[in-house]
Formats: sequence, C-alpha cells, structure tokens
Amino acid sequence: MTDKPVPLFFYGTLQSPLVYSRVISRHFGSAFTQPKMVPAVLKGYYRRRVKDAVYPAITASPDHQVEGHLAYVQTQKEVDILDVFEGEDYQRTPVKVTLSNNDIVDAHVYVWIAEKDYLEDLEWHLDQFEQQGAPKWVTDIDEFENVDAMRAATK
Repeated sequence: MTDKPVPLFFYGTLQSPLVYSRVISRHFGSAFTQPKMVPAVLKGYYRRRVKDAVYPAITASPDHQVEGHLAYVQTQKEVDILDVFEGEDYQRTPVKVTLSNNDIVDAHVYVWIAEKDYLEDLEWHLDQFEQQGAPKWVTDIDEFENVDAMRAATK
C-alpha cells in the first residue's frame, strides 16, 4: 500500500530546502525527494519569533495572516519525523490555506501550544533566516537530536 501525500503548510524554517533536507533526508538516503512547495497563505494566524531561537511559531489571531508554502509530504514516515522535529511545543493542526490562484486547500500546520511568554512580538522572516542563520543552524547537533535519535532507533 502506498502512502497518500499529506498537505502541510510550512511558515518557518521548514520552507528552507536546506533545513527540510537536514530533517528528512538522513532517514531516506538516496530515496529522499524534496517536496514541491507552492506559495500559500494561512488566514487567522500570526507568525512570531520564538525568544532566543532562530525559528518562529504561529498563534491564532483573527486579524492576521501568514505567508508560507504548501508542501505535499510523500509518506507518513516523513510526517512522523516532522512531528518529532517540531517537538512538544507545537501541535499539528488541520487548517485551510489559500493558494495564489485563490483555491482553498485542506492542510495541516504546526501551531505553537507552549506558553506565549516564550514568543516575541516581532515578525519572523525567511530571507533573514536563510542568509543569517540556516547554514550554521543545520549543523547544530542539539537542534536535530530527536530526529537523529529516531533515525538511529529505526535502523
């Protein structure tokens, strides 16, 4: 039986091919295929920086919207790895996202469920992350400890 692709809306570091590849490819080796990501908007949420971190979080906010990318993740195993990567501060939540052609798509997104005191009232920007933080961050073993442990346990 083949897995059905799962639509996920990425609004933070997982939009970066460098980060997505770091999280997923070590589990799949040469079988890894980067999912195609298309621009999308999530209405009713606000993206904020997480204090002392290079990644963002989103929280419900009726007057805001978040720009990001919709990706069709190919296997349930990839979704499970992403769940581990996001950790206990985030919960995968069903949402509707709007594509550039105004089509509305059912998807899932990782929503911040930890204390809001850990969030700054500042917007997070992908271009700044990719220029300033991504190359160093993907080499930080501590940031990827849980997904690497999951990979080791499934060998």
